[in-house]
Formats: sequence, C-alpha cells, structure tokens
Amino acid sequence: MDEREEFLAGLSRQAEPVMVIVAEQAPPGSKAEMKAMTELPNVQAAYLPGSLGMAEEFGDAIAPAILPFLQGNTAPI
Repeated sequence: MDEREEFLAGLSRQAEPVMVIVAEQAPPGSKAEMKAMTELPNVQAAYLPGSLGMAEEFGDAIAPAILPFLQGNTAPI
C-alpha cells in the first residue's frame, strides 16, 4: 500500500482485533503512523518506552503488554 489512507482502510476492515505497540520515542513520522492506527475502532494500543528497535531495547516490557491481548483480553492498556 502506498498511502496511509489505503493502509488504514484495509486495517479497519480487519475482522479480528489488532494490537499496535506505540514506541514512545519513535521518530515523529513513524509515531504519527502508529497513532493513526490506534484511532481505528478495532485496534488496541499499548504505549511503551523505546524507539523503532524497542523489541531489542525493551523486550521484557513488550511480553507483559501483549500477553493479555493474545489471551483474548482486549481491554485497553
């Protein structure tokens, strides 16, 4: 997909819940894309420290944030 709107339209048609982890120290452009995804009704967001390499930087914080989502508890974090 070439444009944000096209991607968001496709994501909004996703029947299953989606989780987006927003890296709080991500570059402004990337963070704007992440935040745009979180505004969709079927998207749950978690805001965690780190940048685009947050899996390496804060992997120990990611697992507890996504585990409830993977277990079916889609309440906002």
